[in-house]
Amino acid sequence: MGEKADRSLVEEWEAEMVAYAGSTEPYKRNGYFLNPITIADHEIQEIPSSTTQRTTISLASSGSSNVHFKGWACPQRQWGHWVEKLQPIYEDLWKKAGIFDAIKASTYKIRRDPSSILGAAAFWCESTNTFLFPWSEATVTLEDVMILGGFPVLGEPIKKREPFEGELQELEKAMIAEHRKFNKTKWRKADQTLWTRQFMEREGDELEHVGFLSLWLSRYVFPRHPEGIVGQYSIPIAVRLSRGVRIAIAPAILAGLYRDLRVLKDYLRCGGGAQEAAPLALWAPFSILQVWLWERFVALRPKALNYVNSGEPRVARWHDAAKKLELPFVISVLELPDSFQWRPYAISLDSWCMPSFYKEKGEWICTGPLANEEFVSFARCLTPCELVGLDCIEQYLPHWVAMQFGLDQDIPDAISRSNSSWEAAWESYDTSGSCLKFFAPPRLYESDVTKRYSAWWKQHRLACSDEVITVSRPCVSLKNAKKSDELVLEKTNESVELLDNEQANDTEDKDDIAHMELGDPSEIGNVCKRRVINVVKPSENVSPGGTLKKLKLSVMGWENIKQKPNALRKSKVEKKKRFLKDFANDLSCNMHSESLNFFFYGKDAGDFAMYPSGFEEFEGVSTHTGFIMRNRRETTQMISEDSQLEMQIKALKKEIAEMQAKLMNLESLQDEQSKSEVSSSDE
Repeated sequence: MGEKADRSLVEEWEAEMVAYAGSTEPYKRNGYFLNPITIADHEIQEIPSSTTQRTTISLASSGSSNVHFKGWACPQRQWGHWVEKLQPIYEDLWKKAGIFDAIKASTYKIRRDPSSILGAAAFWCESTNTFLFPWSEATVTLEDVMILGGFPVLGEPIKKREPFEGELQELEKAMIAEHRKFNKTKWRKADQTLWTRQFMEREGDELEHVGFLSLWLSRYVFPRHPEGIVGQYSIPIAVRLSRGVRIAIAPAILAGLYRDLRVLKDYLRCGGGAQEAAPLALWAPFSILQVWLWERFVALRPKALNYVNSGEPRVARWHDAAKKLELPFVISVLELPDSFQWRPYAISLDSWCMPSFYKEKGEWICTGPLANEEFVSFARCLTPCELVGLDCIEQYLPHWVAMQFGLDQDIPDAISRSNSSWEAAWESYDTSGSCLKFFAPPRLYESDVTKRYSAWWKQHRLACSDEVITVSRPCVSLKNAKKSDELVLEKTNESVELLDNEQANDTEDKDDIAHMELGDPSEIGNVCKRRVINVVKPSENVSPGGTLKKLKLSVMGWENIKQKPNALRKSKVEKKKRFLKDFANDLSCNMHSESLNFFFYGKDAGDFAMYPSGFEEFEGVSTHTGFIMRNRRETTQMISEDSQLEMQIKALKKEIAEMQAKLMNLESLQDEQSKSEVSSSDE
């Protein structure tokens, strides 16, 4: 491959600037802008046609249970011990391959907050691979994957162009033979637990090292279906890493995350946020997105954070930290810019070693042959390109989120795709033969946007963003709700007919009445004429005054009914049991509890208490119809009142979220200011 042309990633010129949030008064100053940008106003690109139709995305808290994050791997019980065993032997080699921090990061447990993940995914824009928030755009960049995951952005492509030769070929064959041995076990697969047990018993030889890296790749880096298996696809990558070959893992991980965010957004757009939606399995490492949200949005962070010791990766800060949030609160935080931090890694943190490209003073840097490796990595993070994954190619557009790198934002220019093949995509990513010039801004530099970008952004957001709303009840379509209502009415009419027939045939079916210990049977003579007595048992005795006590109907206790010796009699009783059980369940699930208190009353989950006199309401169809209509009116009124109350609660929650976000942001700024004062005094 020949030498590539030198290019400047950042341009500097004087422009009219405005604050991205706050005052709209323009002012002039020199700005630093990430290429490519649109220079002339008549060259402003059109809004992407794929997102011109604005849609509404409804999210329900219960809908998160339908999304399964298969790529979210927790450390195995023996994983930390295995890392400690091999680290003294292979630490230098891991650092040479650029995976030392990534291996250490895999030993930490990152807890999942589904509300944060789904809330962020609802704002995803597929055409630019960014989160299109109401106040600006942001996204997970190569910088985030490099710092939070510890993965290298430099190195060879994840896919190898040519087969192995010599020792590498022999090592690969030996590992494939070891992998096939698991097919002869009773599990007939390379189960990750069995794999760990077998290779961990070795003496730290090369095969154990390759087995260790294969498990790490299959579980923590590139998980795939089927779950819990060491895939044979990981062996060629592990063989190269075991010899210290540096591989660009970060772009492959980011490509998978972009792809699954697009899949998740399509799923939510098609009603995936509802309770009854079909399940969705995602295999990208969404734990990186979780940590990204915590790093960026102060209001979403867990309260108790860990101290990062010297030599530990930054993700140690979030080990075993947890914070379960409600979707309405998450959406309210994401819709406000107050708690968002554009450059969280530029803020000093405990004993964490900050990369050298975070400067105290701005500096122009050129990545020549002898340039610092960290500078070259940061230049790669600033370069628009194609990301080559294991089974996908995604576009990377950092110039849409220039403020995340401490630069100013202007109108981004369009870039043509280079995804005809993975080799063509890699050519757009690989800048190893180029001299890249960029500006490393000061750590505390306040980025702004140009005046024309501010005007363009308003049109872009209205045209490309979706409206995100949250619902407290499960999202049920009107068609399904209508069918459910008709089914309840049909079953209720059938139950009325059954009870009327039971009263007419009372004299023929006296033997079918259940035996109950009620004290004085004369007190419940009228009640025992109902066939519903077959499935009830007393909760209390009848009082001397003749007042009927409530009879307890246990939905879970049908097996306690006495068996009848006569087969025909047993068949009739079982049929009525099943019918009355369905009837009780339908009423309990579809009618408001307060409307049925005269009829049902229960203290334990799964139990109802039934007043025998309540069934006297069903003496005729006309009375039953009035009962249904009355309950419908009451239910409609209650739903209307609940909706008004929910709107008020949502407004209050939004105000509280705004105040909390502002307070947390002020506390963060105060902490940073105090740290700066302490450092300056020490100097």
